[in-house]
Amino acid sequence: MIRHLNSRDMDKVLDIWLRDSVKAHDFVDGKFWEARLEDIRDMYIPDSETYVYEEDGEIRGFFSLCKYSRIFCIRPFIAA
Repeated sequence: MIRHLNSRDMDKVLDIWLRDSVKAHDFVDGKFWEARLEDIRDMYIPDSETYVYEEDGEIRGFFSLCKYSRIFCIRPFIAA
């Protein structure tokens, strides 16, 4: 299900963003991305239209639309 982000989703969305940012930009020290978490949480997400993809009660991904940039992150599916 795709739905709007709510305040309870923020920690999971930030976890996904950090993991994907470090993986996608492995040439940049991970501490750089960790230092951006506060900006993403306090400035970018509130200024964006953000949706989460939820499956079986777990957030699997999200996307944020802002007039200056877009973020699209999906957790990989791992079969049990």
